[in-house]
Amino acid sequence: MFISKLKFNTNLKNPGIRAVMKDLKNPYELHRTIMRAFPENLDKSKERVLFRKSDNNDHVIVLSKHSQNWNFLSCDYGEAKTKEFENDFARVSNRVIKLDILLNATKRINGKRIGLSKLELEKWFPDKMQKCGFQVVEFNINDIHIEKFIKAKHKQTFMVSHVTAYGKIKDAELFSKVYQEGVGSGKGYGYGMINFKVI
Repeated sequence: MFISKLKFNTNLKNPGIRAVMKDLKNPYELHRTIMRAFPENLDKSKERVLFRKSDNNDHVIVLSKHSQNWNFLSCDYGEAKTKEFENDFARVSNRVIKLDILLNATKRINGKRIGLSKLELEKWFPDKMQKCGFQVVEFNINDIHIEKFIKAKHKQTFMVSHVTAYGKIKDAELFSKVYQEGVGSGKGYGYGMINFKVI
């Protein structure tokens, strides 16, 4: 797999600041910029590109199975550094893992995706992670908020939850799959990527 850290040039005197701010304010526009690092014929049914902005908006982390090519970036926009790694989770299956996820957890009502309430999320999250090979021992819902943006002139609304959790990987193959594909809905807009740390 490949992981990149794209650091934005947020200097207000930067000639490219308008393009940077446009992407930072709109997850759809940021998604479009990120996808320029991949081939146009990328099979999106088999390849999931995940990303997550930092809390202070100075960089974004991009995760993918396909290699990333950031040569299109100008120094006015930012700089990306990429490294390749093996997601061999079997080697840490007996260790305590901390997860940090910004996710859009939903249910379908009359064909529409509706964000889960905090009470629903408290049941959904450990059950979902159990199915993904991760046993949650402790977790905390740090925040639930609404994010709105425009996609091709249409308003988009997402209920976003910030969850941290501690537990152990019980099935490395299942966990590897969810790590590559993300959790929940809205993954193309910066939701669902798993940040993890071995404790």
